[in-house]
Parts: sequence; C-alpha cells; structure tokens
Amino acid sequence: MIKNSILTIAVLSLGVSALAEDWTNWRGPNYNGATSGKNLPVKFSKTENIAWQTELPGPGAGTPIIVGDRVFLSSARIENAASGKGQLLALCLDRKTGKTIWERNAGSGYRPNGDGADYRLDNRGTYASPSPVTDGETVVFFYGNGDLVGFNMKGDKLWARNIQKDYGDFTFQWTFSATPTLYEDKLYLPVLQRDEPVHGRGKANNPSFILAMEPKTGKTLWKHVRPSEANKESLESFGTIIPHNGELLIA
Repeated sequence: MIKNSILTIAVLSLGVSALAEDWTNWRGPNYNGATSGKNLPVKFSKTENIAWQTELPGPGAGTPIIVGDRVFLSSARIENAASGKGQLLALCLDRKTGKTIWERNAGSGYRPNGDGADYRLDNRGTYASPSPVTDGETVVFFYGNGDLVGFNMKGDKLWARNIQKDYGDFTFQWTFSATPTLYEDKLYLPVLQRDEPVHGRGKANNPSFILAMEPKTGKTLWKHVRPSEANKESLESFGTIIPHNGELLIA
C-alpha cells in the first residue's frame, strides 16, 4: 500500500531467476501473493537490496503490476487538498530503472452529486485504490469513482467508461477498491454494494452485480446481478474475482 506520507515505489534488487515471472494482476500470477522466483532477499531497508526507487505524483493504495520490462500502477496528483481537485493517473515505469515511460490523466473527474473532488471520496484515501491488470497487450486501470480505462502498452488510450454513469451510483461507505480481473479474454469487475444509501451516497435497492467486458473495447458482454438476503453493510464487499481450477470465485 502506498501511503500519503510515502510517495515512492521501491523495487528490490533480485537475481535474474526472480525477475523471470510477470506479475500481471493483483496478488500475482497465482492470485495468492506467491512467486516462483528464487534467491529472494530476506532482508531489505531503504538502502539495502533496493535496485531503485522513484517519487510518485501522489498517494494511491493499489499494488504495482509487472509485464516484461514495464511496471504499471495507479496514482493521484493532488492539486488542491481543500477542494478535492486533482487527477487520477495511470503510470508506466521502466522496470530496470524506475524512470517514467508514460503518464496519463485517466480520471474523468466524475462523482455523483460531486463537489469537484476528482481524486478522493474523503480524507481517508484516494480513488486510486484498485490495482491495474494486463494481458500483455491491454492494460486496464480502474478507480474508485467508477472510471475504467484501457490503454495499450505505448500508453495510447483505447477506451474509457464510467461504471457509475452506466449502472447507477455506487453505494459504499468506504472508497471502492475492488480490482478488475482478466481471464480467458474477458475483463471482470465486481460491484458488491449496499441496498440503501449511506452518508447520502447511492440509491435504495441498487443491486450488486458482476460485469464481464471485452478488454480491447471495454464493451459489456454480460451483467449478472447478485441475489442476496443480507442487507445494509453485510452486502458491501471489496473482493476481487479469483480464477481457480477453471472457475471464477468471489467471496
């Protein structure tokens, strides 16, 4: 997690075998936070076993992903902390040096009944909370205000949409942070939310659902509403869809 007070990303100095595996999604290739890399350092600090570190434009809570020689991550640039104005960013860094290859303003600034808060819901975090995901050709960034944006590896924007605009206002007490999943040429996004407004946000009987989309276009393939007898906060979840034994699982 990248906290407000630490606006840097640090990469460990690893052996060649440890760098052989891409990390294309949240929690890595096996969706469990584990790697097949060998000879990993068991001790590191701000100076020890660090290959490089680079300052980021601002805070975010997503995790970086890695494919080939590139690192992708979300961030936020705070332009005015008092008003909430800022930018939601998609970043691509060089894996070997940490230098920025490209940076894009990926946020639309959308917020239902908004007050101009482009990058945050409140002072506890930013909309740059979900992690990006890639299949090696398209990299998809999602943000807590509903912005979902696809880029190619060069940083060209392929498509953009806002899930709140398309399917109604989110009904979450906390900033939405579920991460999209790319699996077998489909992009999946869970929206598991409350069934009544919270702190003036959202709408009554706004159903929870899972979207399946085309990664290259962002177009919806299908939408499945989650039935549940739970209510209020028991419906709210930030789970990420995990492939397991040919099936997709979510709690």
